[in-house]
Amino acid sequence: MSYDINLEQDFLETNKKSGKFTVICGRKGSGKSYLATNYIAISYSYNVYDEYFFVFPEFSTDANSETYKFINGHPNTTIYNTYDKSITMKVKENSKNKKILYVLDDATSYLFENKNKAELLNLFTTCRHGRGITIIVICHALKSVLVPSIRGMIDFMFIGAFTNYTIIKKHLYEENCSMMISEKEFMDEYKHKIVDEEHNFLFINGRCQFAFDVNEWILSKFDRNIAISKKKEQVKIVNFDHDRKIKDKIKEKKHVSFIENQMFPKSNQKNGQIVIKFKKSKK
Repeated sequence: MSYDINLEQDFLETNKKSGKFTVICGRKGSGKSYLATNYIAISYSYNVYDEYFFVFPEFSTDANSETYKFINGHPNTTIYNTYDKSITMKVKENSKNKKILYVLDDATSYLFENKNKAELLNLFTTCRHGRGITIIVICHALKSVLVPSIRGMIDFMFIGAFTNYTIIKKHLYEENCSMMISEKEFMDEYKHKIVDEEHNFLFINGRCQFAFDVNEWILSKFDRNIAISKKKEQVKIVNFDHDRKIKDKIKEKKHVSFIENQMFPKSNQKNGQIVIKFKKSKK
């Protein structure tokens, strides 16, 4: 089966021209982080963006690994150890006069949970601001990504190997590819080219065009040595306190308890409940 050989070129050129939202979804060890960092390497090599913001929880320990080592020395790059809303705010502000690449790794999978849908929507609208922000979210929750309300926000998807037949058939095939290919043909191609082959992805764009041969793309085979910076500038690393919010809540709770104890001493509490005694008025 042959597919439009221009799909990769369309993906690269579209991101270069305007802000787009891309999701790379795959199981642990599927190569999703490597695929995303290959796009970073291409972007560095051809000076596609003015500024780079990455949320890479593993960078501090894996900075010299094959996945990340080419990033060292590149200017205009900031790396965060965890996601925080303030990063999105900074990206949105800087995009007024700069073209930005914003990549968020696995730690942000929670964005696809229903309770955080507003934050995902904020990310989606962010990439349409200013000169254009390319956002790449790397996650492993396939079913959450394919919910229609979320799928409608995504411009490009790279889907790795998953073995849940029902999810692949109903959410991936029926809602994205059923007008273009028969169910049997699609499922056979997905099994043989995605599930059976290592580190390959199914590509789908917003026009429901798709390809099973991402492992043959330049995006998968790009020589990262080209992207190694000769400037050797220090990338900026920002570490957020993972327990900051928990500590703040505990501190706030202790403060509230202190105030309650000042107003209502423990002698006036019963089973943890505040008891207020009123004196009977004399008749």
